[in-house]
Amino acid sequence: MIANKKMCGIIAIGKDYNYFLEIVEDNPNKIIKFNEIWDEVLFEVKKTIKNNASNSNLLTNEALHNIYSKVFQKRGWNYGRERRL
Repeated sequence: MIANKKMCGIIAIGKDYNYFLEIVEDNPNKIIKFNEIWDEVLFEVKKTIKNNASNSNLLTNEALHNIYSKVFQKRGWNYGRERRL
């Protein structure tokens, strides 16, 4: 949970990408519980695997990124990444 009420986002710097998570301005639910988010992410991963069992390249980094985006968007947060130069 983010305890600092003035915090409005997080940036993580990786080897190939910069990742960000930011609150949507009009989001009434400014508290994010990461344990609940990861439960939703795992649910989406399991659902994706079940629905596409014949695809061996199913869970690429791109597919996981799309799942994260979908889950955070439902909670009123923007999640994204930008390739580092």
